[in-house]
Amino acid sequence: MKQYTAINIGPISHTFSMARKPREFWLASYLFSHFMKCLINAISEKVEIMSPYVPNEELGRVGVGLFPDRAFFKSTDDIDIDALIKSGVFQFSKDIQQPVETVQDYFNVMSVSISTDSDNKAIKELNEYLNYLELTNHAHSSQTAERMQTFITKTDHSPLFEIAFGNQTFNIGSLEEIATTELNFNKKVSRKSYHDYICIVQADGDNMGKVVTHLPENTIYQISEKLMKFGKEVCELITDFGGLPIYAGGDDLLFIAPVCGNQSNSIFHLISSIDHAYRNIANEVSKLNIKDEQGLPIHTSMSYGLSITYYKYPLYEAWKIAGNQLFGIAKDKERHGGLKNAIAWKIQKHSGSTYEGSFSKSEAGLYDAFTHILYTLSKDRLVSAVAHKIRSNENLLALLNTEDNDMLAVRIKAFFDHVVDIEDKTPATIQYIQQVKTLLMQLYQSLHEQKIKDIPALISCAYGMLRTAKFINGEEERI
Repeated sequence: MKQYTAINIGPISHTFSMARKPREFWLASYLFSHFMKCLINAISEKVEIMSPYVPNEELGRVGVGLFPDRAFFKSTDDIDIDALIKSGVFQFSKDIQQPVETVQDYFNVMSVSISTDSDNKAIKELNEYLNYLELTNHAHSSQTAERMQTFITKTDHSPLFEIAFGNQTFNIGSLEEIATTELNFNKKVSRKSYHDYICIVQADGDNMGKVVTHLPENTIYQISEKLMKFGKEVCELITDFGGLPIYAGGDDLLFIAPVCGNQSNSIFHLISSIDHAYRNIANEVSKLNIKDEQGLPIHTSMSYGLSITYYKYPLYEAWKIAGNQLFGIAKDKERHGGLKNAIAWKIQKHSGSTYEGSFSKSEAGLYDAFTHILYTLSKDRLVSAVAHKIRSNENLLALLNTEDNDMLAVRIKAFFDHVVDIEDKTPATIQYIQQVKTLLMQLYQSLHEQKIKDIPALISCAYGMLRTAKFINGEEERI
């Protein structure tokens, strides 16, 4: 039997809570990525690395953290993992120019080793053990915490800048500068309300944990390599858009971006581009034809949590919102018929009002309907009137519900003819109303497919989608 070892590092969330600016967020993320790289380099001198893939020089300097918070190794003999970790810690402390005592006090390295007969079984068991270990608290002194906070708030001459870019400085724009990327790139664009807002996006590959534990023997490293290269490709897409990649560890992404980027495309367009790039990973997984214990094919897709907040809103809180949208809604098995492959977003206005929406990209009709609404320019009053009519008629919209699609279309038409009743009959208005009807139709059908009758959720989502499109098109009044 082979010896398998896994390591996990922290405290990531606590360190992110210290960050107040994009530069500090980047430093906090890259700090842990480089720490994992040092540990992997030390441990892999004695044993075989299973995951993650360790890039060679051809990948070049990406300038963003690519290493995850977990790593897996295997060997034919027992190893002194503590000694190897100590070696990695020593190198890390040297790289970041901090006393080794500070590193040992602040950072938590969890490790577990087991003996078993297959890679798949080992990965599954090791992940379960690490999940338990993560629940334990790691205490460090207040002096150490202050020292690390000083480190991640460093404006220039950070050793991490030198490691990532070969320079002692790294010019990262403020949140306000990121928010106004579109204005700086295209002088013909007039200022809109969304130029005061920034996006934080967290993304995660669906079922990737299940994929890894069912892969054919000795193929984990190959998939890990493809994920690493995907991370680099995504960083280029985000940078070209005008955003700031924070972390790109394979199927786990985090970045800051403007609402509309360099080419005046919206954040939803960027998400679509990232999703298109991830299909290469999904296709590679499909080729392996892996199945679960019930004999059902295992596929992977990517889900996204998006937070849109005023540029002065606390960055850490915005990050938490994005995480809640991703793991609490987009990847929730009880939502979207368990399909995952979803986008969930929340817009927190400076005035205090919020609206949100979500859908699974697997529901192609709903995805298309939202996309059409998103890129349709309409009069501000029209959008507001329609959205508020829908939100204020919950009981009536509940009565419209039927699984007979022909009858549903008739009822939706009657609702717009007699309740919404827009006087403006210009072609643009008629087109917009038709698109809203299509969106409602798709939302009802989505409920039918999920075998639920949650009309309040349908109305909330419809309202959120319409208000989101209004916001993305710059039709909100500036505060």
